[in-house]
Amino acid sequence: MTHYIEPSDEEADELLNDFQEIYNDGTFRHSYYEISQQLEGFQSDVRDNVCAVLERVMSRISDDHSNLSKGMTKLYDHIKLEALRLARMEKVAFLSAKADEALKQAQQLNNESNKNVTDLLDRVNGFHGQSIAILGIFSGIVLGFSTEIKLLAETFSNINNMNVKNMLLYLLIVGFIAFNTLFMLMYAVSKIANQSIAASCKGRECESCPENHRAWGRLRRKYPYVLYFNIMILISAVVVLAVFRR
Repeated sequence: MTHYIEPSDEEADELLNDFQEIYNDGTFRHSYYEISQQLEGFQSDVRDNVCAVLERVMSRISDDHSNLSKGMTKLYDHIKLEALRLARMEKVAFLSAKADEALKQAQQLNNESNKNVTDLLDRVNGFHGQSIAILGIFSGIVLGFSTEIKLLAETFSNINNMNVKNMLLYLLIVGFIAFNTLFMLMYAVSKIANQSIAASCKGRECESCPENHRAWGRLRRKYPYVLYFNIMILISAVVVLAVFRR
C-alpha cells in the first residue's frame, strides 16, 4: 500500500479484494509486532499515507462483509496507534535534540561569561597594580626631591665655608645618591605592582632572553637612562677633579 497515494476506485477495490482473501481465512490474525516492525521503517508521511489508503479501502466495504470490516477496523486501529506512538517518539527525539543544542549553547554562553568575568578580574587587578605603582612612584619622587632639596639647602647654607671643588663634588654626590635612590624605589614598586619601568624588553625576563646579555648589556638595554646619568655624573666628577686638582 505504500506505493499508493490517492488510490482510485478500481485500485481501492483491488486492495479490498486482497484483504478479503486474507480475512476469509478464519484462522488469520494480524501481528501487532509485525505491524510495528514494518511501520518503524517508514517515514511519518508514509505512515500517514498508509492510514489514508486504508480509510479509502474501508469506505468501499459493503454491509454484507461484516467480518472483513471488523478485521480491517482492528488492523486500522493497530496501524493508527503504532503511527501515533512512533510520531510521539520522533517528537521526543526532536525535543531532546533541541534540548541538547540549547544546553550546548547555554554551556558556551556560560564559558564566555566566565571568560569575561576572568578578564574583568584581571583588569581590576591590573588597575590596582597600576594604582599602587603610580602612588609609589609619586611618593618616591616626592621623597627624593625633598631629600635632595634638604641636602642642597644645607650645602648652600655653608657655601661660604666651602671651596668650589668641594661644593661641586658634594652636589654631584647628592645628585648621584638621590637619583639612584629614587630609581631603586621605583624599581621595587614596579616589582610589587608587577609593572615594568624598563625602556625595552618589558614583556619578558632577562633569564628567558635568548640573547643572554651580561649585566652591563642588560642595564644599557633596559635602563639606559640610569646608565647614561651615572656615566655623566662620573665624567663630571673626573672633570671637576682634573680642573681643580691643585
